[in-house]
Amino acid sequence: NERVLRARLSDAAFFWDSDRKVLLDERVEQQKKVVWQEKVGTLYEKTQRIVSIAGWIAEKLNKGTEAQRHKGTKLIAEELNSIPIDIESVQRAAWLCKADLLTEMVGEFPTLQGVMGYHYALSAGEPEDMALAIKDHYLPKSFDDNVPETLMGAIVSIADKIDSIVACFQVGLIPTGSEDPYALRRQAQGIINIILENSLPINLLLLAEEACNCCHAQKETALEVMKFLKQRLEYALTNRGFAADTVAAVLEVDSSSPADALLRVAALEEIRKMPDIEPLSISFKRVINILRSEALVVEPSPRPSPVRRGGEDDEVYESMLKEESEHKLHHSLCGIKETVKALVEKKDYLEALKILSGLRGDIDNFFDSVMVMVADLKLRRNRLALLYRIESLFLQVADLSLLRLTTKD
Repeated sequence: NERVLRARLSDAAFFWDSDRKVLLDERVEQQKKVVWQEKVGTLYEKTQRIVSIAGWIAEKLNKGTEAQRHKGTKLIAEELNSIPIDIESVQRAAWLCKADLLTEMVGEFPTLQGVMGYHYALSAGEPEDMALAIKDHYLPKSFDDNVPETLMGAIVSIADKIDSIVACFQVGLIPTGSEDPYALRRQAQGIINIILENSLPINLLLLAEEACNCCHAQKETALEVMKFLKQRLEYALTNRGFAADTVAAVLEVDSSSPADALLRVAALEEIRKMPDIEPLSISFKRVINILRSEALVVEPSPRPSPVRRGGEDDEVYESMLKEESEHKLHHSLCGIKETVKALVEKKDYLEALKILSGLRGDIDNFFDSVMVMVADLKLRRNRLALLYRIESLFLQVADLSLLRLTTKD
């Protein structure tokens, strides 16, 4: 009723006046007495890690190529195009992002965390973009929530979330089944969504390793976190309407850069509309299977690996090409190698796949007329090296052998 409402508003007014008597930097110092997680440490220690990680992210974005800066939300796209990012401002926002947790207002009204940080920061004379970053670093708060509006907010949000994930993984607080008390899945999804929505050139493995360095966590933790983030990236891409096998084909090759994975998935999904893609996938699967059967991988596993023994196996000797189809395939591979490499570097994956799809006839003719696993070891190695050339070209974009086919292989 009105009496209760008046009392609450009176309390809020009191908290507002009282809280502003304490400097935000003093609030940060008070975090030394607040336990963030019993096995990990204090809120102050977490704040220090967020500052360090946020600075690292800003520095990496400053080194990003121009080709990686033109997408994302309108506001963030403008900020990326005005690089360099002011690292000191980013770290200042990270330093203050949890300061309002020690205020009386947030103590009484916990849902106002971030919101009050924004208002207190403005009241203290902090810049608008820094105050917005403090408010927005909690975003997204759910799987389908909005991401931060500003680049500074996005950076601080990612830093906060990856720190929480790594810190919890380090002490064994890993989500299992329906149990996820620290909302790590949501936070991981938040990282992925922020990167995808703004095409940020952030490498997840390097991000996890940096967070591990700040937490003094073991290297194995970074790999575990990377696997966890890959699952959320897979979910995000399939949730955007891409076929599950298209996503799997791309992420099997590289899942470290969500923004890049999105480009490759979109290109592969588009190229799958072509009638030749299924026969090409079948041919590529034959290539992969032969290489695996010959153990041209370090550790044979259910999934083909682009890693091989190296050495003379990689070299194709033209003098040992006996059949016309061998010469033709080798000539075609040499003819497109640099073109495909240049297209991949420009991230024009659709055009790269179109060129690769042109190999289908040569690959099929090769298999129709050439026995790869011959008794002559040198001849066999030369033909296997030819297959490796095919594999290495395709795996710059995706592993087509993972595509589910409507026809029988």
